[in-house]
Amino acid sequence: MDFFKLEEWRRQWEVVRTAPAALGPLVIFIVVVVAWVTWWFAGRLHEGDRRGFEGDRRGFAAEVTGLKQQLAVRDERLQLAAEKLETLKDAQEEVQHQIDKPMPQPQSEAALLARIASLEAAVVRLTAASKVVEQAIVGELRATEAPDTAKITAQVH
Repeated sequence: MDFFKLEEWRRQWEVVRTAPAALGPLVIFIVVVVAWVTWWFAGRLHEGDRRGFEGDRRGFAAEVTGLKQQLAVRDERLQLAAEKLETLKDAQEEVQHQIDKPMPQPQSEAALLARIASLEAAVVRLTAASKVVEQAIVGELRATEAPDTAKITAQVH
């Protein structure tokens, strides 16, 4: 049997074409089996991909949860900073009130010293409140920059 000659192929085709009717269902059965095996094998190959996608989805979900937690912490810090800023504004208003308060003309030295002490105490409270707000802002800026820098460094390497 020479597979390279056209006459041989024509003779073989005649044998298949004139074969009994039982050959048709056999060919259909073989085609169905080959199709099923191909489908099963492809499913096994892509099963790993599906597992990988599921793992990626879980990883993204965990990352989103982590980011939501970070956002909640930052919102809480922002609320705390707003409260500290309100304290600073109150201290500022107190100092401004102390400065703007009219002084009566006849003042004794004790009254003048009491006013100075009151003003100094208000300035000390203002300074303390200002430092607290400054520390809160600087701390939040450092906390905000640190994770972003670490993430960028990890992505670069």
